[in-house]
Amino acid sequence: MGDKSEILLLSARREYPFDYIVDRPVNYADFDRALRNGGNSGNKLFVSAVEQYLTKQDICYSYLNTGLCVEEINERFDRVVLPTANIFGVHALRWLEFYADFAEKLKIPIFILGAGIQCGNYTEIDQLVKETQAHTIRLCEAVYCSGGEFGLRGYFTKEYLDRIFPNTAVVTGCPSMYQNGRNLKIDTDRLKTTTREKLRLGLNGYLRGEEEFLIEILRSHPRSTFMDQGEFGELLYSNDFCDRKKKPEIMDAYAVYELLLQDRIKLIYDVPVWLNYIRDRIDISLGSRIHGNLAAIIAGVPAMVIPCDARTEELADFFDIPMFSKRQLIQGMDGVIQNLNYDKFNKTFSSKFDNFEKFMTIHGISHDIEDRSEWNRRIEKETWKLPVVSMKNKSAIRRSLRHYYSVAKRLSTLLAGKEQVALFGAGYGCKLLLLEIERNHFEEKVGMIFDLDHNKTGKTLMGYEITYPTKEILKGQNMIFITTPKYEQEICMFLKGWGIDEQVIYRISEII
Repeated sequence: MGDKSEILLLSARREYPFDYIVDRPVNYADFDRALRNGGNSGNKLFVSAVEQYLTKQDICYSYLNTGLCVEEINERFDRVVLPTANIFGVHALRWLEFYADFAEKLKIPIFILGAGIQCGNYTEIDQLVKETQAHTIRLCEAVYCSGGEFGLRGYFTKEYLDRIFPNTAVVTGCPSMYQNGRNLKIDTDRLKTTTREKLRLGLNGYLRGEEEFLIEILRSHPRSTFMDQGEFGELLYSNDFCDRKKKPEIMDAYAVYELLLQDRIKLIYDVPVWLNYIRDRIDISLGSRIHGNLAAIIAGVPAMVIPCDARTEELADFFDIPMFSKRQLIQGMDGVIQNLNYDKFNKTFSSKFDNFEKFMTIHGISHDIEDRSEWNRRIEKETWKLPVVSMKNKSAIRRSLRHYYSVAKRLSTLLAGKEQVALFGAGYGCKLLLLEIERNHFEEKVGMIFDLDHNKTGKTLMGYEITYPTKEILKGQNMIFITTPKYEQEICMFLKGWGIDEQVIYRISEII
């Protein structure tokens, strides 16, 4: 150990190197290989922040690699730093075990930054404690035995840890939030005079789980953009994306392809480019991806968080970021945006910054974290560019969109002259077909939805009641669509066995 402080960064870099390379631009031309090794731009936000804080003339840091043995680590380094996120959760038990195993062998202190819980909501803390207690105790014992400490994401995590192990952990929030200095302020005045037609809304979330809500907002706000964090990487940048077989795994693929061709889905993996894009082209951020919203705030743009779990709510609550439910936004989104208030955030942020900096300084991790001059010199050597979708991928997207246009045409031809259509199989395929039927304004032709699963009987699917089939009812249908491709053959034989005329049986695979 010399004059410089030697820090070992412990992370999942070996498993997901793509998410942990933040000091040079992503090579989108080699995207497929990179994506196999990560692909969440949110991870890059906090990794970039930690590296900024450690980029000092008197600090030398490196990542753990397979060539380092514990003896060498203890001899060579002054401390170990683990930047993490939702580490206290059932999904992370193997990581808790791995970090505990590692920390137990250390003779130098280990500091865990941004440690947080992962569960559905605050009411699940009892169950979370029960399921993770043994692993968490082991990690706590190892960390405190090493002389280390925890920096926690929020007060719910502190409550969780207090119930499991005596600790002196400090609530610091997520490290990513402090990379633009202690004087960060959010101005919302411009929003009060911006109309829906002119509002540049940056939407984030999980299209696979929030599809209807998100697409409706994108359609009703013509200048909005979906700020993706990994869902559509393959469609945008993959060299292998060449046909509709790689369509997004969501119902409304048609809408996604339209948005892609309109350049309204952005996935930016380089943090400097991501922040600049938000700063220059977004008026407000909205959604359930916490780091997508934090990126906007770091760039000086107001954000509205839709809490989707305790992890998201905890961070928004700690930083005093306004939170709203989907119901509130559906009922009056324009009013919510125009009355958005960041006064509390602006009053409390500098003290949170000071608290985090104090944690980093006291434990010898870093100092003067507002001074990022060394980091800036480092990244200014690189050329940072907004990624461009290749002509090959654009052509494939256009072909996919033409496919959905042809679906509409085939549906129109099939349903012409038919008073009603019955759908057989109340699953994903049924939702997909209903979506196409409604998009093309044939919903008045939808009659009954059948399913052989008694557990679905009496329930509804997209507003339509699910019925268990009987021979009498089925014989009264003049058009039956089998909507489960996996069981098309079996259901077809079942219907024929009941004497259903083959002429009235259609398969979803013939349409979509």
